[in-house]
Order: sequence, then C-alpha cells, then structure tokens
Amino acid sequence: MNLRSRMQSEASAHTTAGSHRPDPLVVLILIAFVVGAFVLGPLVLDARANEPGTQVRSIGPDGVAPERLSETGLYSDVASRAIAPSNRPYTPQYPLWSDGATKRRWVHLPEGATIDASNPDAWEFPVGTKFWKEFAIGNALETRYLERREDGWVFAAYAWNADGTDAVLVPSRGTVLQVYATAGDLAPASCSSTTPSSSWDVPSFCDCLACHEGRPERVLGFTALQLSTDRDPFAPHAASPESGSIDLAGLLELGLLTSAPSGWPHRMPRIEARSANERATLGYLYGNCSMCHNETGPLAELQMSFDVPSIGSDVPAAIRTVVGTQTIGGTSGSLRISPGDAGASWLLTRMASRSQSLQMPPLGTHEPDSVAIERIARWIRDDLVSPIESPPESPKVLPRGSPDELPLESPDESPPEAHLIGVDMDHAEAHPAGP
Repeated sequence: MNLRSRMQSEASAHTTAGSHRPDPLVVLILIAFVVGAFVLGPLVLDARANEPGTQVRSIGPDGVAPERLSETGLYSDVASRAIAPSNRPYTPQYPLWSDGATKRRWVHLPEGATIDASNPDAWEFPVGTKFWKEFAIGNALETRYLERREDGWVFAAYAWNADGTDAVLVPSRGTVLQVYATAGDLAPASCSSTTPSSSWDVPSFCDCLACHEGRPERVLGFTALQLSTDRDPFAPHAASPESGSIDLAGLLELGLLTSAPSGWPHRMPRIEARSANERATLGYLYGNCSMCHNETGPLAELQMSFDVPSIGSDVPAAIRTVVGTQTIGGTSGSLRISPGDAGASWLLTRMASRSQSLQMPPLGTHEPDSVAIERIARWIRDDLVSPIESPPESPKVLPRGSPDELPLESPDESPPEAHLIGVDMDHAEAHPAGP
C-alpha cells in the first residue's frame, strides 16, 4: 500500500467519523513524490539497502540504466530470446496476482559472489546481482529489471516494441500499453483501428517505490519460503519451475548462500497451518500483501502483517493481526476478517473492489483475483470457525483433486494472445501500476 492509498484509507476513515483532515505534511510529501516522478527522467531508483531510514531516490536521466533491455545482460541473443547461460530462471511458489499475465523470472549472481543469509528473512545480495521479470499476455508486454550497484539498487521497467525485437526503458512516470486480444498468434494490422481489449500499466517511479520500500533489500519474490522445495501444491496461480531453475536447495548445494540456518535443507521452509487450504491462503497473502503489510516496514504502525518467517512460528502473523481485528477506514465495527463470515470481512471487500480508493492491492491490477477471493472466503468460513491455536507440527496436506480442496483455475482458461499497437512511450497516459 503506497502513500497515496494510505492517505485515501485514512481520509475515508476520517470522513466516516466526520472529523479530521489529512496531515498537511503528508500531503506535501505526496506532492513531492508525484512531481519528482514526472521530472526526474527514466524509471531508475537508488536504494541504499540495509540503512534504516534511507530514502529511495531517482538518479535522473543521466543514463545509469541501459536504454534497451538487450543491453542489461539478460540475453545471449535477443533476436531468438536466448537467455545468457549465467542467468538462472526461478519460480516463486506464491506468485503476485497480475491480471492473469504469464510471468518469467531470472537472477544473475556475479561469479564468486554469495548471498548473505545470516538474516534468513532479509537476504543481502552482492554488488552485481541482477533480477529480471517478464510479463506476457500471449506476447511479452514488459520486463522489469533490478541491479545491485555499489550505492544501492537500480530499478528499471522496459516496454516491448510492437514487433517484439527489443524493449525500451520507459519514462519515470510509467506508461500504458494497449493490448489487442485475438484468437490467433498475432492480431492483424487492421487491429490498429479497433478498440483494445485491455490496457497494461507499466509502473511509475512512485509505483515501484510503493511496493519495494517495504523490504530492507528491496527484492521481492526471491526468499527462502518462495524458493523452498517443499512447494505448496494448492498455491493459487502457481507455475511449475522451468528447466534449469534455481531454488533454495540449489543455492545451498552451489554454496551461494552464506550463514544460512543449519536446518536447511533438511527441513525446508513451509507455512505451518491447520489445513491445506489455510496453508495456500496464508501463502497467497504473503506473496501478494506482505511486501507492504509486515511488522518492520513503513506501514508497521497499522499492526497488520501477512509476513511468514522462514523458520517457523506458532500462530501466523495474519491470524494474530488480521482475524477478528477492527479495520481502519471501513464501516463502523467492521473487522479485517470476521471469523466464519466471509461477507462481513473487510479484507475480501477490498480485494473484490477496483475502486481507486478501496481496492487491494492498490496497484498493478485492474481485475479482482476471483480464484484467491473464493479460496480466502472458504478459509474464513471453514478454518476460522474453530478457536485459533498453534498449527500442528506436521500439517495434513490433502492430495490434489481431494473433494476437500478448492480446485485451481481451469488449465484451459489461458490468457489470449496479444498484439501491441504502436505505443508512444513519451506521451502515453500513465495509470497506477505495481512492480
């Protein structure tokens, strides 16, 4: 949840109460962020990691991020989309909802360098580390790029051109791509005169900051739990790791993690829960909400956390801080999650909404995640009617297809192919999006 959305929630609460106005200082800070996003050049951020209180700032238009994706080192041959051998694919088990887009991810560690895992939930990455994340609806739409430099992290977003030969660095304000869905591989040229089926938001400076500022190392989706080989078979929207993928066991075997907990890899991180559905639900909330809603980030004062430590805990944070807890900004007496009553749970109300001032997550999606909403609703109805207690040491995991398990989305409901039609990166209208 970024500063804008936070202010909107607080303003909604104050309006309901009929009293306070937003703090003028907060308003000034928000204005400064928005103005800076439009004038400071390409989408490049510098985050001095592991220095509490340090702000992420734009470096400006002086070329610190390559102008084209092909110049970042991802490909050995961009024409054939051949990935350079030094870059390894990885697949988090609890992916971020992105309106059904297909995603691929790669990581690069400098030769001879290692990741410091002395804090198992906040890994420190060596200078020269790179991450890429590709979003596609049939064809590639966008690729996001992170690089660890001496003075911090560089973040950049690249939008693919219409013929798919390369992707270009977008302005710091972000941009919007028009997506034309067709039944075939590519839309015909005449599609330029038709109405696009949807739009795709490439994130702005502030949008990237909103999600990534909640973690000390700014990296999301590359954690012990996400890379655990004890993968959740019921995780919503999970994809099978592609050939050659790196996971937690692989990092340990290759000696790429230093100071890792002694229990790995014999006991891999997993969410301890009372049922398979609860495990999948808590995992989804971790993957989609904990980057903002955790106990150490900028929104810690809300006392609402979806974090999951990589070394077990008694009662999960989501149950301790969300279940039966009064909401902020909702109707009087409303609860974040009302045990046994999905319809009265404000969390689901916000997940199902796409009102700018109400929706959760506030960025990066135009469509509610119906699969996750259904799964969480069932968790509220079925698992939260009994008293909250510590999960069993070895929770029962039901086999795939069990009548007690919600089915995942149908495998034949894949996104349609898409074709990009001449996007003007410098003049396209910007809408909120999230990294």
